[in-house]
Order: sequence, then C-alpha cells, then structure tokens
Amino acid sequence: MSVLLAKMKSLVPHVHETIRLAHTYNHILQLFDRNYEGDPDSVEAYIASLQDEGIIESQKAFKDYLMQLPHSDLVIIQAIMYIGRDENLDDEDDGSDYGEYEFREEKEEVSPQKMVFDYIRFLKGEKDKEVIILHMLEKSPLTDYLSRGLHILNLA
Repeated sequence: MSVLLAKMKSLVPHVHETIRLAHTYNHILQLFDRNYEGDPDSVEAYIASLQDEGIIESQKAFKDYLMQLPHSDLVIIQAIMYIGRDENLDDEDDGSDYGEYEFREEKEEVSPQKMVFDYIRFLKGEKDKEVIILHMLEKSPLTDYLSRGLHILNLA
C-alpha cells in the first residue's frame, strides 16, 4: 500500500467528521433562511446571518475542528472534495475559481491516487489553513463532494 493511500485511509474519520459538521452548518443556514422574515437572498439577510448565534457557533465548530489538523491533512481532504466535485463537472457548475481538473477528459484512465496526488500538487501552494477551510465551507454541496470523493477513491 502506498504512503498516500495509507494517509488517505487514516483521514477517513476526519472526512466523516467534516461531513457531519458541514451538514450541521448547512442545516442551520437552511433554518435561518426559512425563518428569516424578508428576502433570504437580500443584503439585510446576509448581515443578519453574520450575527446569528447558531450560524456563528456551527461555523466556529467547523473551523476549529479543521484548524487542529495539520496543513498536509487539510490539503488531502480538500483534494478528496475536489475529486467528488469533478465527478460530474460536465453536468454542474459550482462557480469554483479553480477551473477544470486537468485530467477531466482522461478521468477514466487516471488512477484515483494519481488524481489525489495531482490535486495535492495543485493545492499545496495555499499555506493559510483558514483560507482553505473557508473555501471548503462556502461549498454548499460540501457533504456531497466529500462523500462522492470517498466513494470514487474506494475509501467509503
């Protein structure tokens, strides 16, 4: 077993906890939108969401959990997220500023470990863990991306 595969397998519990925390955060955001009196897409709603205790607490729990992980682990989890996202890149546009995965056209021919390695090379330049975490947190289908990534990598 390769070192990278062993490391990915060791991170599966962290990925599951990230999924759980993201699910909680998304649920609280949905409750806020449902209960907000007015247009939930308005600037006022956004400002109110920044002051909502439930949103603040769930976002803090998400950030705190991931901040305690080493940078290298966080980058691997982010790579798993992108692999899950790119499974259906032709079918959906998530507005990502990372663009298309360079092997998208050849994905069937590229091993999952190679995909993770390529993403790690691509993502390792971001040294600020908080930037990585906030980028992950803004992905509303984060739970789906991580679950699909685990499935594609045969880690589920």
